[in-house]
Amino acid sequence: MRTEQTQKLIDKYQKYSQIFENDTLKSLLHTEILELYSEIENPNTEDNYTMGLFHYGDYNEKTSKDLLDKHIYTAISFFEKSIKSDSNYYMSYYYLGHCYQDLGQYKQAITYYLKVNQNQLKADFSLWRSVLLFELIGFCYWKTNQKDIGMNYFERTCSEYLKLEDYYDLFPIGDLIEECLSSTHSLVLRMKGYAEVKNSE
Repeated sequence: MRTEQTQKLIDKYQKYSQIFENDTLKSLLHTEILELYSEIENPNTEDNYTMGLFHYGDYNEKTSKDLLDKHIYTAISFFEKSIKSDSNYYMSYYYLGHCYQDLGQYKQAITYYLKVNQNQLKADFSLWRSVLLFELIGFCYWKTNQKDIGMNYFERTCSEYLKLEDYYDLFPIGDLIEECLSSTHSLVLRMKGYAEVKNSE
C-alpha cells in the first residue's frame, strides 16, 4: 500500500510532467517535488523510481549536452536505488536502458532492457510499449555492430506491430528501425503501409 507521502510525490510528478508551456508553474512544481522527496525519511522503491523519471525528463530544447547528461546520470542513480530495494521493479530496468541508450552506452542499455519482465510489461501497459522494447533492443544491438541480432529484433518488432489495433499506438514505433535500415527497406515499408491502412479505417 502506498504511503501518503509517496502518493503526493507521484501526483506532483504527474502534474509536472504534463506541463509544457507554463514555466512559472513548472518551476514551482520542480521545487515542490525536490522538497517532498527530501522530507521522506526512508524513500521506498516507488519514491526513487518517481525521482528517476523526474530527473530523466528534466530538460528542454535549450538544455546543453553536458547538463542533459548530468540529469541522466542523476536519474540513473535513482533508478538504481529503486531496484536495490526491489530487484523485481522492472520499469526501473526499462528506464535504465533508456538512460544508457541516450548516453550512447548501448551494451549497458541492452543489459538493462533484457532484464525487463516483458510479460508484466504487457499486463500493466498498452501493448505498444512492449513492441517498442523490441525495437529499442534491436537498435542497441545494431549500434554495437551485432546486426544479425538487431535484425531479428526488428523483424519481431514488425511482426508485433502488425497486430496493434489502435492507430495512435503506432506513432512511437518505427523511427529507430528506419534509422538503422532505410526508408525503402521492406520492414519499414510494411510498417508504414499498415499505419496507412489503420489511419484510413
